[in-house]
Amino acid sequence: DNGDLQTTPGHAIEYSYIARYLVDVFDEYAVEKIAFDDWNMRHLRPWLIEAGLSEEFIDEHFEPFRQGYKSMSPALRDLEASLLNGRIRHGSHPVLDMCAANATVRADEAGNRKLDKKRSSGRIDGMVALTMAHSVMPMEGEAEPVSPWEDPNFSLPG
Repeated sequence: DNGDLQTTPGHAIEYSYIARYLVDVFDEYAVEKIAFDDWNMRHLRPWLIEAGLSEEFIDEHFEPFRQGYKSMSPALRDLEASLLNGRIRHGSHPVLDMCAANATVRADEAGNRKLDKKRSSGRIDGMVALTMAHSVMPMEGEAEPVSPWEDPNFSLPG
């Protein structure tokens, strides 16, 4: 247990724990949107409100994202382009590496693609989450570097 994966306590989904964790994420980071599969959001929403988020905040910052071809195909295409063009690097995170190695892509007759949990060899949740997050992230220009070491135009005088 080296902290690469955070799980909820117990043997079942603990929505109150997830809600408190998400409130902490919004407090600590400049998160604009969180993509979610709205299939079970009805279970999480009351816990988000109990944890201190308003209905308006939830509606503004939580973006529904279905798992079918219509949503997943363009999202997967854009993620692949960002990865291949070096706009995203995940730093060889072991959990994401595992999910990527397990992932299988399924195509329909029209060539639309999505990640396929049923045909995959193991957990792929990290790849699904990355695809969804990348899809809802703002694309208005380049993000400002967080530190000078991440800025390709930074140099020390001298």
